[in-house]
Amino acid sequence: MIKSIHYTINCKNPGQKFLNIHLSIDLAEEVQNIEFFLPRWRPGRYEIGNFAKNVKGFKAQSGGESLLFSKENQSCWTIEVAKRKKIEVSYEYYAAQYDAGSTWVDHTQIYINPVNCFLYSLQESSAKISLEMKVAEDYIFATSLKNGKEKNLFIPESFDELFDSPIVASSQIKHASYEVEGIEFHVWFIGECKPDWKKIIQDFSAFTKEMYLNFGEFPFDTFHFLIHALPAPAYHGVEHLKSTVITLGPGYDLMSNDGYQKLIGISSHELYHAWNVKTIRPKAMVPYDYQTENYTIMGYLTEGVTSYMGDLFLAQSGVVSNEKFLSLMEETLARHTGNDGRFYYSVTESSFDTWLDGYALGVPNRKTSIYVEGAILSWILDLEIIKQTKGNCSLHDLMKDLFVQFGLEGKGVANEDFIALADKYTNGSFSNEIWQFYDQPNDLVELLQSKLDYFGVALVKKSETPSRNQLGVQFYPSSSKILKVAKDSPAAHAGLSMDDEIIAVNHLIVSNNAEQWIDYFEGEVELEIKKAHHVFRIGIRPSPSKTYFPSYIVKTADSAPKVKSERFKDWMAGKPVETD
Repeated sequence: MIKSIHYTINCKNPGQKFLNIHLSIDLAEEVQNIEFFLPRWRPGRYEIGNFAKNVKGFKAQSGGESLLFSKENQSCWTIEVAKRKKIEVSYEYYAAQYDAGSTWVDHTQIYINPVNCFLYSLQESSAKISLEMKVAEDYIFATSLKNGKEKNLFIPESFDELFDSPIVASSQIKHASYEVEGIEFHVWFIGECKPDWKKIIQDFSAFTKEMYLNFGEFPFDTFHFLIHALPAPAYHGVEHLKSTVITLGPGYDLMSNDGYQKLIGISSHELYHAWNVKTIRPKAMVPYDYQTENYTIMGYLTEGVTSYMGDLFLAQSGVVSNEKFLSLMEETLARHTGNDGRFYYSVTESSFDTWLDGYALGVPNRKTSIYVEGAILSWILDLEIIKQTKGNCSLHDLMKDLFVQFGLEGKGVANEDFIALADKYTNGSFSNEIWQFYDQPNDLVELLQSKLDYFGVALVKKSETPSRNQLGVQFYPSSSKILKVAKDSPAAHAGLSMDDEIIAVNHLIVSNNAEQWIDYFEGEVELEIKKAHHVFRIGIRPSPSKTYFPSYIVKTADSAPKVKSERFKDWMAGKPVETD
């Protein structure tokens, strides 16, 4: 029905944060009406966004004459074309959300995620598409889209490519590139920061090459890291077909030890998504339906495997030490044991329900994280494959099979497909022993330790503060407000809950140090609690025989036999060997 669409983007007043978007549409045949949609969600963020709420001043014309239109639902406009061959649509989009998946305009840049703000029609799958960006002369473009005749003209190969190709235009962009196996990789920094390009390019090249060696090929012909360095704390990434958008902050912290670890960690994670999610996709997401939820129980694959692999590739490429990798997994394990949702909801259930509350903490102890649980389960599966195959295979081989058999063929992966492959590489132990930990609420510590022992790695329980371990309460950082209350703990039985604030301990008024005062006193303490608009006084006694929210040090065992130590080193080198 649609022959071609030309998008024109202009920003006349960046202080007002509105983008002016204009569509020139040529129709291939005469029709009475045509529907245009704005997406309701974006891939990489499984929650309804309802981007149409940012649209104002919608107009439709043909030859200078206004056309009638109506709203069919919150994200659909039906235009009465009346057999005209050329129509124009224009509207303003409020670009005022600055994160890795949104659209933003200010005096320094135009940053667009097309999936937020570009109208589309179900009849345009084969239409010729072009995009023109009217920006300041000194602006540089950072995007994976290929240029047309002018630097501000882009010609996407398809509608899907347009939607999956973020664009940044600014005069304040830092850029460097590197090459791996003939493919160009571009690293762009937008915002105030001082990148150490030598270190960044060396490390990015290392983990990129390691991923290539494991998959055998790239699923793209170029790749772009679009990294926004913000002045305030930030950590967010969204995967795309040939690029990723990352927000990190503060910019002054980029090259510190912690800041740089975040940079390489999230960049490795997002690059792996080019294979896993952008190429290997759950069956429920092939193709994407932008108007409704795409339900899947396979968050353990999309985000769990990716979270694990993102860290593993840093170690196996030599970017971080083996000890650093274990400390990264230690942090992941602490997030698992610090969430009692593991006793109520499995990772498959949590994946399906991601559409309910996105990635927010949500109702206390209701759910788990597909990132955390999925990463630990991927870790367990990787160790089991190496053990069962005597070092001949690993989780890398399973993922390569998914890439070749499903991703490159454009087929979605079903849950049964993943289980079948996992059984193939574990001699059936995945179904018999491990799958229940995906499909039922479970604590993973005991299972993980049993798998780590084969590699001479141990979990050593940390000694935590009494309030955390004996009362079963966690506080927000530097606060006396309660973040979490453990299941069946003294705090839970006393009626404490999330967002209660402790204002006094044993008649001493506290500020942000309630935890320290609780730990100071031995035995029962009297607390004054602010609950919403009321203040209550309760007595509470620790339970010394019980540990709540336990956390562990993950380390190579001091007394591990040499054969186990060698297995660990081989695993970390990405080259498991035959073992007895």
